[in-house]
Amino acid sequence: MLKNRLNAVVVIIALIFYIYLYENKFTFMILYVALILFLISFLTALLYTKKINVNGIIEKERFVKGEEVFFKVVVLNKNFTGVRVKICFKELPKAIISDIEDSFLFVDGVSSKEKGFTLSCKYRGRFDFDIDKIEIYDFFGIFKFKRKINKNINFTVVPNIVTLNHLDIVESQINSNDFSKSLEEDVPLISEIRKYVYSDSLRKIHWKMSAKRSELISKDYQHFEKDKILVTLFNSKTYGNYIDKIIKEDALLEAFIAVIYYCVTQGFLVSIKFFENNEELITKESDNFNYLYELACNINFDNDLKINSAHFINSGDYSNIFAFTEKYTEDLLHAVSFDSDTKFQTTLCSFRQSADAENTSYKQLKKLGFKCLSLSYKKDSER
Repeated sequence: MLKNRLNAVVVIIALIFYIYLYENKFTFMILYVALILFLISFLTALLYTKKINVNGIIEKERFVKGEEVFFKVVVLNKNFTGVRVKICFKELPKAIISDIEDSFLFVDGVSSKEKGFTLSCKYRGRFDFDIDKIEIYDFFGIFKFKRKINKNINFTVVPNIVTLNHLDIVESQINSNDFSKSLEEDVPLISEIRKYVYSDSLRKIHWKMSAKRSELISKDYQHFEKDKILVTLFNSKTYGNYIDKIIKEDALLEAFIAVIYYCVTQGFLVSIKFFENNEELITKESDNFNYLYELACNINFDNDLKINSAHFINSGDYSNIFAFTEKYTEDLLHAVSFDSDTKFQTTLCSFRQSADAENTSYKQLKKLGFKCLSLSYKKDSER
């Protein structure tokens, strides 16, 4: 634009100098024509600013962490002639990875034009960004007019579903292998048929009914009672700076979901426990992974409540217990020690600690016979 303005100034100065050398009607007419053209260009661009519409469209308003989605900006020009427009964005949140940048578009008269970008997100949560403003340029590229847009684009990022190859589960009278063998094409024992969901194993698909309906149909059985597994999450506040806290929470939540997914796909009935609204302990039970996953996606870590034995009440009803926590504490030790029988079926999962950081609670839990698994995560600077 600076170059165009300098060129315009040079043209005006040259015409004035030409008038000085050859003063007549013709030279004055050339100067007036140039000035009128600049004025028309200025007024046209000024009027055009009111007839330019901008919209932002994101491919999905909800997607999985790390998934790449498409985002486009659509500029509609209601004017009869083409116009050059610059789309300006506000600074994106650090969690967003994208090629979004301020971009120029030339939009023909009475038409629209799109500019596409891709974006993904490093963390789960709800995020947004703004199309801040547009800049409209005149025909000669001398004048520029700005118009605020403040178009907000928001979306939700949900945790990954990690597939586990194996998980040590204590077998009860009806173990997962017995349950798997029971899933045969025994129509009289089928208690229910329904639409296939993501967590159903292939053995549960009713192939004949699926062929008739041209969609996948699953079947449930009534002749075996499913083992119950408790997966509990101590979602109290985590510690560290803002980014490290989010990374730790994501790692904890995704490990929690991975165990739920594994247990459901192996045919177990799963109960989950977690804090909600900083005042109560929620317990939900289902063999439908999608239902449990939706609950897990809405779990937050804003609670000040401490771990207590309520997480393990009625533990005798469960063949296995998996408990997830940021670190081993005295509260955890007291919570799991109220019933000595729980240690035979309880697996405690926490972040890996250095040898120096292995506190008394961790050592006591190991001595008591609890299985302690280490979770890991990478800090943002290590990614």
